Amino acid sequence: MKNVTQCIPVLMYLMTNSTRDENCIQNGAFKICTNRDRLVHVNSTGNHDKQLKLNASSFNSIASYTFDELAINTLELLNYWMTNDSSPRVISLNKKSFIGLNDVRSLTLDGVHFSEGSLKTGSENPMQYLESLWHLRLCRVNLLNFNPAFFMSFPKLGGLELINTNTLVISPETFTGVSETLLKLRITDAIRDIKAKSFAKFPKLEILQLNGSQLTQLSPGIFTGLNQLQYLDLSSNGITTLSRNIFQLPRLRTLDLHGNALSTLEPHVFFNLNLQFLDLSFNQLRLLPPQVFSDLQHLEKLNLSNNQIMSIPTQFFPDQIRLRNLDLSHNKISLIEPAAFYGLNLQSLNLQFNPIKVLGNYAFFNLRISEILDLSPMNIVEIRPQAFRGLLAKLLKLCHPDRTKIFEIWATTKGAIVEIMYNKCSDSTAHGFQDSVKTWESVRNPIFTKQQAALDPFEGTEFDGLGDGYKMGQQRHRGLLGHQLNSEELFDDQLEDALWKLGHQGMIRRPLGQREFFEDQGEFPGGQVDDDEFNLHQLDPWLSMNSGHRLGQNHRSNMRHSLTY
Repeated sequence: MKNVTQCIPVLMYLMTNSTRDENCIQNGAFKICTNRDRLVHVNSTGNHDKQLKLNASSFNSIASYTFDELAINTLELLNYWMTNDSSPRVISLNKKSFIGLNDVRSLTLDGVHFSEGSLKTGSENPMQYLESLWHLRLCRVNLLNFNPAFFMSFPKLGGLELINTNTLVISPETFTGVSETLLKLRITDAIRDIKAKSFAKFPKLEILQLNGSQLTQLSPGIFTGLNQLQYLDLSSNGITTLSRNIFQLPRLRTLDLHGNALSTLEPHVFFNLNLQFLDLSFNQLRLLPPQVFSDLQHLEKLNLSNNQIMSIPTQFFPDQIRLRNLDLSHNKISLIEPAAFYGLNLQSLNLQFNPIKVLGNYAFFNLRISEILDLSPMNIVEIRPQAFRGLLAKLLKLCHPDRTKIFEIWATTKGAIVEIMYNKCSDSTAHGFQDSVKTWESVRNPIFTKQQAALDPFEGTEFDGLGDGYKMGQQRHRGLLGHQLNSEELFDDQLEDALWKLGHQGMIRRPLGQREFFEDQGEFPGGQVDDDEFNLHQLDPWLSMNSGHRLGQNHRSNMRHSLTY
């Protein structure tokens, strides 16, 4: 009894001193306590946050029961102070360090690994409490520091990420201990070689990302056994060639090869693939062999942007009946041969930033585009008369900074919106779109003509800017019932546009000149009309003030006014 009494002060001193040495900080929804270099408590403050991020640079060991009061599903141990010259933080565990983490599904170790003595097997393994772990992310560590016992602790593992783990060569032995249940694998490292059958032990793998490495070639057999693979990312490597039959992946839907060094593709290199998305952007492709995509009959999106492609041959995509998005921007295309896109039914076609000088006849023959064909900004200097013959598009944009000379164009863009703003359009440009255009935008074109017969067929078309620069001579307007507008010289360009549009849209029911139009109205805002001072701003309030005066009631539908003399 005497010995026990003598020990009580000693225990009280140790407890008091231990509490005194604790350092607690608030980190979001969590209170984190350390004692010297040891993590001792992590408690939730009641905000029910399920994700815990810990700065592992502030401790080098984790005590027992540190997390036993938590209900989290994501744990991240991050070495914030690690640099390129420093080593990963080594943390010691005991077998009860992770008690309470049974619901954690995602674990990240960034610049952190566990001491060799901490990774034991059986009942002594501290990882045994991470029984629900599905996703493991190892970053800025040496993969050799994680022995097979570590990976064997996670029988339900479905996703594994290895980022900057000093992995130069991948072989079947790389994944010793990793569960065969793996569905997603990402490796971003200085990988230089992948041995055959390296991934064969993962028959259920659906996503494989090998981007951002140093691969220059793909050896035969490296994808053996991946019969369930649907997504393959090989982007941002240095791959120079693709051998035929390298991709024996019948379920693959997405293949990302952007950012490599491919200069050519072998015919039928994509044989036996059922791809829906293929990304070949940011390579060095110059000439594409015929039928290089002929095996991809299920392809929906093809990205060939940022290459060195120089021309598009006739009927280059004969078998891509399901293709919806085609990106050929930022190439060196100077020639589009007739019917190059024959038979395609696209949502979008991107040809921007190509050195196309002349759009030849039938360039877009038998091409359907449900959304937009945007040919601006480009360096087109001439568009041949039948360049758009056979094109069906919802929106055609030909907006250029005063460069394009457009002659008479024939097209069948049914129900389309046409924008040809800021060009050098001739006066007969519109003729080719007759009976087919819904909205016509042609602002800022130096159009000058006395013959308007080409505009007669545009029944129901909404115009904007088509009157720019017209001199009101002997002109014909659909809205003037065959009469001729007064031929006196007009003094205001804006008034000129206004009168032209009023006539064209059927808002003026008979021909009249500028002076007659205003002096006949009695009360008019601004008093006496002065041709030299009149501007368009006087016209708008007049229409507003006289909306019920001298306007035909049967012509006011769709918010339009009609003068009835």
